[in-house]
Amino acid sequence: MMAIEYKINISGAGLSFAKTIDQDKAKEIIYLCQDIKKIDISPAEYYRKFNPKRNPDKILVFAGYMENILGRRSFTLLELNEMFDRVGEKMPKNFTRDVNWAVSNKWLDRIKDSKKYYIAESGYSALSCNFSAEIIKETRMAKKLCKQY
Repeated sequence: MMAIEYKINISGAGLSFAKTIDQDKAKEIIYLCQDIKKIDISPAEYYRKFNPKRNPDKILVFAGYMENILGRRSFTLLELNEMFDRVGEKMPKNFTRDVNWAVSNKWLDRIKDSKKYYIAESGYSALSCNFSAEIIKETRMAKKLCKQY
């Protein structure tokens, strides 16, 4: 299956830029061009607002920071990984398992044919209720997932 391509053209005083890009990049550019007011808040301040306990909760908070504060619609595992250091948290011993846990919770999903992830609807719900006891109970790690690692 052939990937959909988009053409971007930007021109102005002394500037001319033209390039063919993929759909993910096109979505990011459109999002950046929208008039969005960003809040100046550090990753650590944002993290403390949620006070996440489990690693998938922390990963979702980092994804929330990237989207809600930085205006990023998608992010890589490396970008999520780096957030642990930025907020002064120890890196999980099994980061891949914890990301898969967040995905199995339907909080994050991977963009098809990409190494990027985005926050799914259930992820927004978990953030909006600040990881309620009910959400924590519903999203305990499945034994099947534990045995994979």
